[in-house]
Amino acid sequence: GQEGDCEKYSKPVALFTPHSAPLGMAFMSDRDNKVLVARHGSWNRSKKSGYDVVQVDTKTGKVSSFISGWLNKDENEAWGRPVDVLALKDGSYLISDDMAGAVYKLSPKK
Repeated sequence: GQEGDCEKYSKPVALFTPHSAPLGMAFMSDRDNKVLVARHGSWNRSKKSGYDVVQVDTKTGKVSSFISGWLNKDENEAWGRPVDVLALKDGSYLISDDMAGAVYKLSPKK
């Protein structure tokens, strides 16, 4: 492999668990420095991970759960796999799911 000076590059803002498969992301317009990340999930692991949408604080690197439930952890079975997040101008978000063949709309409380 090639040798390089790691000091020339920025370190990652946040780290995810292996095989959680972070695919899509969207900056949250109503929250400074926050990004939503769709984690598609592992499929060939004995203990599945991902299958959720997490919020990442780009200032601190903190990763917190935002939406979960696509994975039944007790049974280690999933019924959905989030793929991408799209922020809409009205403050809502669309979340695509290629396992359930669905698009979910998350709207702010009024």
